[in-house]
Amino acid sequence: MKIKKPHLLFFLFFIGILFSCKEEETPNTDALCYQYNTKATEFLGQNQWDSAYYYYNQSKNEALDKKSEQYAYTLLQIATMLQANGDLSGCEETLTEALANYNGTTYLPYFYNLLAIAYDKQKDYDHALTFYNKALEVTTDPLNIAIVQNNIGLVYLQKKAFFCK
Repeated sequence: MKIKKPHLLFFLFFIGILFSCKEEETPNTDALCYQYNTKATEFLGQNQWDSAYYYYNQSKNEALDKKSEQYAYTLLQIATMLQANGDLSGCEETLTEALANYNGTTYLPYFYNLLAIAYDKQKDYDHALTFYNKALEVTTDPLNIAIVQNNIGLVYLQKKAFFCK
C-alpha cells in the first residue's frame, strides 16, 4: 500500500494555514469613540455644528458600553447641541436615553439641568422645577449649585410666583 505524499503535504499545509489565520481584531471602541469626540469638539470650537454633530453621532453609534462615561459625555454633547438649535424634543429624547443607561454620577447634574432647561423653554415650569431640584440633589460643586439655583429663580420669575421669607 502506497501513501500518497501530496495529500499529506496538502493536509499539513491546510492545517498550517488554518492555525496561522487569526480572527480580525475589532477596534477598541472606547478609543474610537474618543477620537470621534475629539474631532467633534474641534468642529464645535470652529462653530461647525453640522460636522460636530456628525462626529458625536458617529461616537454614539460606535459605542458598545452604553453605561460608560464616554457614552454619557457624547449624549450630553448631542443634547446640548439639539437644545441650542431649538430641537427640544430631540434634546429630551437624548437625555432620557442618557439617564436610562447611565450609572455614574459625573454627568447627572448636567443631564438634569439641561432637561430642566428644555422643559423651561417649553413653558412646562413644574417639570423644569422637578429636574432643577434633582440637579441640586446630585451636585456638590458650588458653581453648579449657584447655576441651578439661579435657573430655579428664573422659573419662579416666569411663573410670576414671587414670595419672600
